[in-house]
Amino acid sequence: MHAFNLDYDFSNNVETLKLKQLHIVNGDNAPGIHAESTGSGSSARGIYAKGSATGEGIYAEGVNGIEGRGNNGDGAIFTSVSGRGVYILGASGQYGLNIAGINKAAVRFEGLGTGIPTGLEIIAGNNASAVQLTGSGLGAGLKINAGITGIGLDIAGGSTSGEAINVETSDGDGININASGANKRGVYISGGSSSLCHAIQLAGGDGAGAGLKINGGPTGIGLDIGGGATSGNAVNISTTDGHGINLSAVGNNKHGFYIASGAGIGMYLVGGGANPGLYAVGGVSGDGAIFQGGANSGDGYRAMASGGNGNGASFHENGTGLPIFPEVGGGLSLSDTVDGVTIENIFTYQLAMINGKFIKNFPNDKDIRFFKQDNSTTAFTVHVTDTERTRI
Repeated sequence: MHAFNLDYDFSNNVETLKLKQLHIVNGDNAPGIHAESTGSGSSARGIYAKGSATGEGIYAEGVNGIEGRGNNGDGAIFTSVSGRGVYILGASGQYGLNIAGINKAAVRFEGLGTGIPTGLEIIAGNNASAVQLTGSGLGAGLKINAGITGIGLDIAGGSTSGEAINVETSDGDGININASGANKRGVYISGGSSSLCHAIQLAGGDGAGAGLKINGGPTGIGLDIGGGATSGNAVNISTTDGHGINLSAVGNNKHGFYIASGAGIGMYLVGGGANPGLYAVGGVSGDGAIFQGGANSGDGYRAMASGGNGNGASFHENGTGLPIFPEVGGGLSLSDTVDGVTIENIFTYQLAMINGKFIKNFPNDKDIRFFKQDNSTTAFTVHVTDTERTRI
């Protein structure tokens, strides 16, 4: 191969230089090819290279294959007629494209045209991740700012299956969300339209991990739940073999379960099958249940039978406990009897013996007459001897 110097001015636009192959070697610190266009218009290019049907228009190889620098414009503009604007393929184990910005974002993508074009579309192949981002130090792996009224992040799952978001961590929180602004929620989630489209479905980890753990603020509520706007329960709990609710309160004078209703019933319980609607067990030395009437009116305890053979209230001995009031039916009516005596008479006789007037040896010797609360109406009279007394 022969080396020679070529210095010629083609500025008169009439001469052309046709070479089968041109190999330029420059040992100095200067460009191997310096092409400058002094014309105007979009076709006044410094270099116009057109490849064959299967070859490249320009094939560049070096420390930097191609380096573009714009003085007042873009460093490089790539426009395609029918193919890709730019196709970059890195060597094995190397990046296809490495871009670094100085005091500015390394890359800016802007979609142009109509039809809401996407600023950036990335499609991965061979089951690889479309994008992998790694932050540095305290920097976020991904920071997204929405438009003035736009969504910060819009994510859709696979067209047939696949989660919209899958989060895995090694030692940090799966998601940490901190909302700012008045009346703004940390998370707002709306389920689908069918009965199985829950707004949130949570499954606890292996072992004893809770499906959901919520801690209220220092003086805030741990969980605030409201039912549907027109109907629907605020809470619906279904279990397979565990308690519906297991409550353990901590602190003095704190209730395990505290319910305050509006105009409705404070607590409405229905047992299943032969099970009671309410089963209360007292503490070691505490009462099983305490009922207190309303401040102005209302019974402390009101029992009603719903029909059939059920009693309004039924009392039974249990184990080695002390005998309690015998079982009676009909909601403890005063006309019911115990051992042949009406409950009304039992109460009357009890009051006469406790707080009524009585006279000894009247009307006969060794007689005792008890009077009702008015101290004038006779309640009953018994005759007492040294060995016995008469029945009432």
